[in-house]
Amino acid sequence: MSHKPLLLSLDIRKSLLGHLYTLLYRLPEIYLEVVATDGTKMSYRVIPKMTTSGFVINPLIRNQAQLIGWYKGLMYSTQKINKTSQNFTN
Repeated sequence: MSHKPLLLSLDIRKSLLGHLYTLLYRLPEIYLEVVATDGTKMSYRVIPKMTTSGFVINPLIRNQAQLIGWYKGLMYSTQKINKTSQNFTN
């Protein structure tokens, strides 16, 4: 198994209908749903403008302590992402 991180970048744009919708209403929240290889399902809110530069999706880093450990090479998350999907809610 590779220990290289998997980066994900998203280019989320509004359609013409989306632009018209935002004249009257707020944009719906966008969630990224992930399923780990052990079957655990998680949902994370996504801010569209923050996703264009990319972020680490695998290994799954859940908190600051895991992030620091990963950067220092002290730990590599054992929870891997199996699949992702997006969810739009109002």
